[in-house]
Amino acid sequence: MFRKTRQLERFNAELEQRVAERTGELQRFNEQLELRIKDRTRERETALAQLFEAQKMDTIGQLTGGVAHDFNNLLMAVLGSLSLLEKRLPEESRSQPPAAERRARRPAGRRADAAAAGVFPPAGAEA
Repeated sequence: MFRKTRQLERFNAELEQRVAERTGELQRFNEQLELRIKDRTRERETALAQLFEAQKMDTIGQLTGGVAHDFNNLLMAVLGSLSLLEKRLPEESRSQPPAAERRARRPAGRRADAAAAGVFPPAGAEA
């Protein structure tokens, strides 16, 4: 009986040692997993912030294009009115269109591009 008790105690000690080793391994794996989760969460948050910034820039670009288009429409109405007024002038009064009118006839898109260049950095430039 004493031999069986010693044997049981030895098995129990061995089992306790295995449990302690496994518990240590699980704790290490859990710590590694928590670090990986933190890293992935940080990467995801960074990616979401970049996506949000890209969406903002896209929206601002669309808005700028819309404003340029609307401005061009207004400008065309003004130029149309000037053209009608010019037709009412006598032939000898007509001359070279003023510089302001020549500039106004340039596409509004180029003016919008110039304005946007002041707001947005050129493509490939660091913000």
